[in-house]
Amino acid sequence: MTSIPPPRILAIDSTHALAWNNLGTLKETGGDLESALRCYENSIRHDSTLSKGYVNRGNIRFALGEMAEARRDFQTAVRLRPWDADAHYAMARVHAQSGETESLIEELK
Repeated sequence: MTSIPPPRILAIDSTHALAWNNLGTLKETGGDLESALRCYENSIRHDSTLSKGYVNRGNIRFALGEMAEARRDFQTAVRLRPWDADAHYAMARVHAQSGETESLIEELK
């Protein structure tokens, strides 16, 4: 089965949250963090329950040094999918960056 590139999906359905998220991943991989951030924001706007959108937006915010915003995104992702290891790992990175050793250990349990 051939996958359809996110831009083609979005040309058909501009509200497709997963396509926005996947396009953000492509932009991020290409080093265009600002475009990736906008894609992740569109993803979240169209599906506020898509936890990976919050994790990915949080990763960009973390990379940009926006720790409070990254923390909020990761917390939302953990709340939406408490079993998601990526969300917990991302949250642990914020704890590590902030010197919150006990919280870091709890997050990784």
